[in-house]
Amino acid sequence: MTKKLHLIFTLFLLVGLSMNILPGKAEGEQQEQKIIPSAAGIIFVKEDGNGNGSSWEDATGSLSDALIFTNTNTNEEYTIQVAAGTYYPESTEGLEPYEEEEFEERDRTFLITSNVTLLGGYDPDGSGKRDLSLYETVLNGELDEGNVYHVVVMVLKTVDKKALLATQTATLDGFTIINGNSDQQDSAVEVNDEIVPRECGGGVWVKGKVVLTHNTISTNKALLGAGVWAEENTILTDNIITLNESIGSGGGVYALTSVSLIGNTITSNQAGSGGGGVMAEKALLVNNIISDNTANSEGGGVNASNATILVNNTITGNTAKVGDGGGVYATGSTSIFNNILWGNTDDKNLYTLSKKVSVEYNLIGGTPILPQDYPLNLTGNIDPLFVNATNGDFSLSETSPAINAGSNALYEALNDLDLSVEFDLDTDLDLAGNPRFKGSAIDIGAYEYQSADNVTYHNLTLEVAPGIELYNLTAGEYQIEDGSHLFLQFLPEDRTLTADDVLLLIDGVETEFKDFGEYYYFSYILNPITQQHSVVIALREYTVTLPEVQGITYDVGAGMHRVAYGNSFTFRLTLADGIDPADVHVYANGQEIRANKLRSTVLTYTIDRVITAVTVLIKGGSTTSNASLTHGVRLAIDNGQLTIDNEMANAVDVAIYTITGQNMVQLRGLRGSRTLTLPAGIYIVRAGQQSWKVIING
Repeated sequence: MTKKLHLIFTLFLLVGLSMNILPGKAEGEQQEQKIIPSAAGIIFVKEDGNGNGSSWEDATGSLSDALIFTNTNTNEEYTIQVAAGTYYPESTEGLEPYEEEEFEERDRTFLITSNVTLLGGYDPDGSGKRDLSLYETVLNGELDEGNVYHVVVMVLKTVDKKALLATQTATLDGFTIINGNSDQQDSAVEVNDEIVPRECGGGVWVKGKVVLTHNTISTNKALLGAGVWAEENTILTDNIITLNESIGSGGGVYALTSVSLIGNTITSNQAGSGGGGVMAEKALLVNNIISDNTANSEGGGVNASNATILVNNTITGNTAKVGDGGGVYATGSTSIFNNILWGNTDDKNLYTLSKKVSVEYNLIGGTPILPQDYPLNLTGNIDPLFVNATNGDFSLSETSPAINAGSNALYEALNDLDLSVEFDLDTDLDLAGNPRFKGSAIDIGAYEYQSADNVTYHNLTLEVAPGIELYNLTAGEYQIEDGSHLFLQFLPEDRTLTADDVLLLIDGVETEFKDFGEYYYFSYILNPITQQHSVVIALREYTVTLPEVQGITYDVGAGMHRVAYGNSFTFRLTLADGIDPADVHVYANGQEIRANKLRSTVLTYTIDRVITAVTVLIKGGSTTSNASLTHGVRLAIDNGQLTIDNEMANAVDVAIYTITGQNMVQLRGLRGSRTLTLPAGIYIVRAGQQSWKVIING
């Protein structure tokens, strides 16, 4: 029987059947499966493993092999424990070609079709300790042939299709899922008689009774639903979904038919059409932060339709570039209760023309576009008074109008909808893990205000050294709620520098961070926060420049010297005859420093803890003066023109970049001076080992 493949971009009918199946592994690498679970039904996986998976000592190195075993042995419930590391899809086993389609290398995926629990975040040394903040477990869809269509595909087997997969469940817990790219329109594969289009769900494509929790789903692309494409009873809870990009709708998530999103952070995603954060059709969204997402058309934060329900979400800082509803665009019988919609583009926090949409007990900034009056809402210029919205803390301050302003009855009425999730105000928690109900009524938004005696806070010091741009926060002292997380986005001011030139220190320990090259910034998530921390972001090296001075010589030479961040720099001056040491004064960035050793005509100085570029100035007796550097490159700006003057005997290569890293000018072997006319803007100029940040005014 021929099936009809319904893809959002194109409706078409494919005929015929191709059985050209791509091997699970490259030719010559296919090996007999030798996975043996432990007596408790656990399979152990770590990057350098070469065993059968029966223990950490005998762990398998192939997550794909472990999944092939669980997918083909469906009579038991298995758990797969995965140690920190980066894992790439190796197999297409379990997939079938759709109609006349043929397999590609990019069809490789981590396929889950059985009631298995996948747990990431284990100690790679085999201790059995699980800590998601210490032991990041990455599922990476990057291949030499191009990124895979789906990093993860989850379609559960069922004997009775009418049962809607209700007899089996699967859990994906504690992974970072990156670099999927569902960019193939009008094309698909099949799994368990389900059509899986190659245009949807670059990070995760999921259908059925599945739980995705404690994952970071980031930097995936698709035509639709770049981070996650989810259908039929799937639950997403406590995930971070960020920096995903769809050409069509659903930059972060595309949720269809009884999908529940509970307690997630959905931020900084992009959609070429609607739903920058979430495209929701008959879905449930509860206790989520949906912020800083962008859609080219309707619904910068959420595009909701077909009886979608939004309850106790905080939706802020989102953008709808052309269409309406910077926060939420709602059609059909959508229900919107107990939400904060505030600070979205042009005060278009909510847009709906449908009288079937229910809007009650929300705080809605600006003037929402509504078909009728909804009196049970806080509207107008009412600030929710977040604790620190600028730095991403959307919890409520003590005087917030959202406190005790929601509806308990509407929250508890969710249980009347026969959902796969139960709600109980006596036991439920808010997004920060605090009691969801405290006071006379539930608060509006994702956070419940807690009095100080019920919340534990930890001190966090954030230091940002010169040369670093921090995008989503500012340097300073913070009080962070216990169990919450800190998300950092940063870049060097000099866009020609790379991740290797940047240093991240957590409590004094150098820490790796993510380099999202194409998105062109670096990021790190400190999660969860359970103690006080100090965080430093800096350049790995800074320069100390010593001037050429008549009558004075250095042990290290005049000019520019590179010093590792935080290190000291010591230099020694030898004075010519006739110069009185008492007349010599040395300044570092305008602050006088004293010689720590004085021996007749030799003076020794130390600059303690170099954490920025330092320029040294020397003042002294009549025979001492700061002379121009005779071995360097100088810049001059006049009437919008930039002059580069090479005073060195040798030629030097010069490159000029825009602030975003685009190469504007390349001068090979510059001798003497050269004057250039550039458009108004900010530029980075590099000449040999020297670099400058310059501003050209029009």
